[in-house]
Amino acid sequence: LLGAAAFTSEGLAGANLQLKSEVQNSVNTAATWRVEGTDNGTVTSSGLYTAPVGVATPRTVTVTAVSVADPTKTAGVTIAVPDVQIALSRNSIELRPGESHKFQARVSNAANQSVRWTLDGPKEAGEVSAAGVFRAALHVTEPVSVRVVATSVADATKTSVAVVRITPRR
Repeated sequence: LLGAAAFTSEGLAGANLQLKSEVQNSVNTAATWRVEGTDNGTVTSSGLYTAPVGVATPRTVTVTAVSVADPTKTAGVTIAVPDVQIALSRNSIELRPGESHKFQARVSNAANQSVRWTLDGPKEAGEVSAAGVFRAALHVTEPVSVRVVATSVADATKTSVAVVRITPRR
């Protein structure tokens, strides 16, 4: 009889998770470990699992303990590994011409927390810096909206968008 357990059932990208096996009804209670599939992380001989980082889509990984005494006896642990996610401090904001706002981006489940900032909309409405600071142009005469886009450097398919509405003073 072989059993395997994780101290938590939810994995975190790049995090370590200590696994434990228990071999019963055998003099040899040793077990080896293996990660099923490719690019699903690693596991040491002592059962320390390291989840992969920067996965494009969430996945479920199975780590299997194999009895040394009887390799036909196995037990698996299922671990959820989340994908890269990105969120902004604000999803929308209204500014007047010449005003600015610094957006904060939070990247989850990736070793690289960096983002690339871009502007989607009329370029004459303003600009966004590499630090996420949007500055509305001084000479906006009609209300206009632009989108400030943060793109994860770890996974360029992951973005988050904030709408900036620039309203001139009347």
